[in-house]
Amino acid sequence: MRPPAGPPEPAAVGPYRLEAALARGPLGATYRARDAHGVVVALKVLDLGATPDAPHRFEREAAIVARLSHPAIAAGLGHGRDGALGWIATAYVASGDLRRRLAAGPETLAPGAILALGARLAEALEHAHRAGVVHRDVKPGNVLVDLDADRVQLVDFGVAALHDALRTRTGALAGTPAYMAPELLAGAAPDAAADVYALAATLYEWIAGRPPHRAATLGELLRQVAQVPVSPPSHWRPGVPAACDAVLIGALAREPARRPRTAAAFAAALRRVSATLEAGN
Repeated sequence: MRPPAGPPEPAAVGPYRLEAALARGPLGATYRARDAHGVVVALKVLDLGATPDAPHRFEREAAIVARLSHPAIAAGLGHGRDGALGWIATAYVASGDLRRRLAAGPETLAPGAILALGARLAEALEHAHRAGVVHRDVKPGNVLVDLDADRVQLVDFGVAALHDALRTRTGALAGTPAYMAPELLAGAAPDAAADVYALAATLYEWIAGRPPHRAATLGELLRQVAQVPVSPPSHWRPGVPAACDAVLIGALAREPARRPRTAAAFAAALRRVSATLEAGN
């Protein structure tokens, strides 16, 4: 049975004409859109009346996008309001996100190459952390992949936290549970160590074909995260080198203090392992 039809989508928002929906969320959707000069962008459109704090969330996300400038973070191209809608334009990647790539079938890219791309994402997180921003929702759906252009980028800082902004109240679940660090699931405030965990979980799935923990219910997922050790990626994808297993399992440590202390340290570890694996081929 199809869900009830929602309100008709607008044909245009701000200076952009909408062409196709790319993703949907609780407050709006992201579209492929085109401006009057034919430039294609990814346009996030938010319903500013969806919740009482929607306007604040829109302004916060727009401020975060404007604050960050890194090759592995989708570049902000502007933002504005159009009636009851807010929009944020970022660079468009035609090949789509990692979630789509994983859904297409088993990964053929070598683990060392994946770790090298992961190092770029870790460096992007370090840039964000130095700017006072914790992403808080790193996952395959928020990683754009264009191997033809040798590019990976983080997108969607919609639930990101500015260190100087009001935090989500303790216990609120902001993010995607399968990729969230254990301390966030327990209600702790987000920090760099949580982003390191989420990126490690994302790279784990890219290599192994499944996330570190998988369950049918949130309760079972919480139990697994709290009690079940993570199997190494080689358990699911035979042939993954031991060094690759070790660098990811280390970053997925249940205790934050046992993970790489910064995203920069994680990036350096990923690069070391990737270089070692590439040299061995």
